[in-house]
Amino acid sequence: MLFAVAFPLGFISSVFAPPEMMPGWLGAIAAWNPVSSTAAAIRELFETPGMQHLEPAYWIDGHAVAGAVIWPAVIMLIFLPLAVRQFKNLSR
Repeated sequence: MLFAVAFPLGFISSVFAPPEMMPGWLGAIAAWNPVSSTAAAIRELFETPGMQHLEPAYWIDGHAVAGAVIWPAVIMLIFLPLAVRQFKNLSR
């Protein structure tokens, strides 16, 4: 079931095309996508040539490493309590 969520997130990201080339609403979604943050952080940490933006269009573009750390924390803060509650309900 994770594939149904992960597959669209991979395509609606800045991994294949920069958000600046997308329509406004799709570019915003692609820029704030967790997959985009992780890919941009990897590019930044490995200093991939030619992948730097001249002027970031979104806050997350300029702070890719922070986004790559914050997104998993936010996802965990949301879904960890839900998983614990579900696990407790299974034991009844």
